[in-house]
Amino acid sequence: MDDDANASRLRQMLEAARALRDLVMEKTWDDYCQDGQLRQAIHNSLVYIGELAEQVSRPYRESHLEIPWSRLAEQPEMLTRQPESIDHALVWRVAIYRIPMLVSMLERYARPV
Repeated sequence: MDDDANASRLRQMLEAARALRDLVMEKTWDDYCQDGQLRQAIHNSLVYIGELAEQVSRPYRESHLEIPWSRLAEQPEMLTRQPESIDHALVWRVAIYRIPMLVSMLERYARPV
């Protein structure tokens, strides 16, 4: 995969991560538990970010180990393979704690268009 393709994936990841960060910014755990549309939006965002992370080239991932590539790549399977066994508390923690950190990391590497 060339640098332009990696840059495109990083921009898409950053855009999705920012949107998710903004979505949950003023939400609470109770909101997550009670609002099925919110849960689905969070799940879909995490799956999308994870799928994009898998598309970044191995050499790029290996040269930017501060980004949790393997954790990101695990998200789609975790959220789609066995939906009845989803750890919702973990999903919520990822959305409110890990995604803002991911945004900060990606902002360093995602080149503007």
